[in-house]
Amino acid sequence: MELVEFKNGHVNTVHEHIAITKVKEFLNNHDIPKDKGGIHKISTDFFYNIIDMETTTEENRPWESHKEYYDVHYLLNGEEIILYNFLSQMELSEYK
Repeated sequence: MELVEFKNGHVNTVHEHIAITKVKEFLNNHDIPKDKGGIHKISTDFFYNIIDMETTTEENRPWESHKEYYDVHYLLNGEEIILYNFLSQMELSEYK
């Protein structure tokens, strides 16, 4: 997990992985709050999904993992609680 700050309209990070660079450029040049909810496809390998949800308790929210993609959380308002762990420490179950 990597935490990156988006402040004053710019993403502040020293990470230059190609995927992170692509996300930084998009966030710096696109006004996401103006977009409607749902999936927005940018290219064959890049999309974003606007979701309106409430943070809940750990017991009521299944954990998720991403091996092939970066999952960037960009909060428009409120707060989010994110717990994390190593996959080796997690119990696998069927995706619902």
